[in-house]
Amino acid sequence: MSMNINRVGEVGPNTVGAEQLKVGAVDLSGDRVTGTLDLEGIRITGQLPNSKLGPLSVAVDNLQANAVSLAKADKYLRLSKYISDETPVQVPGTDGEKVVKEFSFTKVAGKFNPVEMVFFGTVRTNDAGYTATLKVYLDDEAIPRISFPTTEAVQDAMASEEVDISDITAGRHICKIALISGNPAGIAYNNFVDIRFVMG
Repeated sequence: MSMNINRVGEVGPNTVGAEQLKVGAVDLSGDRVTGTLDLEGIRITGQLPNSKLGPLSVAVDNLQANAVSLAKADKYLRLSKYISDETPVQVPGTDGEKVVKEFSFTKVAGKFNPVEMVFFGTVRTNDAGYTATLKVYLDDEAIPRISFPTTEAVQDAMASEEVDISDITAGRHICKIALISGNPAGIAYNNFVDIRFVMG
């Protein structure tokens, strides 16, 4: 049985002390450090080069100025309140203009503030000689926010509109979808409505 006995101040077996290290004996400029590091005790100052970043990492140099602000400014990233309806409805020309669908939404100051409505809706007529029109109203307004006429009689025409609604007050509101045919013998059809709101 062998024993290693060291006097006070001596360096034990397999141990390297500061006096045994020459300047530059340990190279810390390499690509990796072997062994286990206490991550809680590591603090990185300055900037890491791209070559030292792990997969899926983004370096400061790769970020365009105001990249995050620009992304937040994209209104399609601020869409909310999704409304969809695929109920087929029709209005004969003899009925004049008629509201066929209604949806409600709420504006709450500081919490839910819709400033723009993104609308998609189909409209079709029974005869290419007759014009069918899809209209969108808010609340009891006399003038529609959207008016989309078509003479498409074979396939649905798709109304695609973006409407400023920043002027509405806080509270509950009703979005009304109306149809009208331009001829008493005509029929206006709607098969699909998709409404989304852009938040302010």
